[in-house]
Amino acid sequence: MRYRSPSRYLSVHRPGNAALWVILAVVGIAIIVAAVLLTREQEATNANINGNANTSGDAGANTNAARNVNTTLETNTNTTTNSATTNVNTNTSTPASNTNTATNTNTNAATNPSTTNANTSATAPKTAEVSMTSSGFSPRSVTIKVGDTVRWTNNSGSLAYPAPVFHPTHRAYAGIWDDDGTGQVANGQTYSFTFDTAGTYQYHDHLRPERTGTVIVE
Repeated sequence: MRYRSPSRYLSVHRPGNAALWVILAVVGIAIIVAAVLLTREQEATNANINGNANTSGDAGANTNAARNVNTTLETNTNTTTNSATTNVNTNTSTPASNTNTATNTNTNAATNPSTTNANTSATAPKTAEVSMTSSGFSPRSVTIKVGDTVRWTNNSGSLAYPAPVFHPTHRAYAGIWDDDGTGQVANGQTYSFTFDTAGTYQYHDHLRPERTGTVIVE
């Protein structure tokens, strides 16, 4: 028997050998295309990742910047508003204080003098008038307040001498109403005495003891 090479046998006696090579070529091309596509996809993915990273960085920067700007604006706005409010309140309170002071002062100044004058007029010492006539004292009795004065006017046509009882020493009210001799007055003249102690005081004309009178001090 004659020896035959296997490769020769395959190439000569296998009719599908050409088709196999075509298939292998197509598979190789597909693998290359797949590798190229995979490489491009990987690059695209990396680009997207980098883009997202940049985008996130920019967004974060923008967000931080926006927050910083907003914080600054809010802080400045609040500070300005508070300052304005403080100034308004201060200015408002000061005029109110001035107005109240002026009003109270003027009112009191206007009211108090009126009250003082009224009280002064009500408590001002008074003078009671008694006329000494040829028939005696007129009126014979007068009523006054503590601190008031009695003034005797001599209208009798002759000397007269009003003095406290008792005749002739005139010592009934010693230390309160003492007779010092000034009570003796000529016609047309007067004698006055201020009573500072409450009580009832009897008096007479020292020159005509029968003529008497009374002073009531309340």
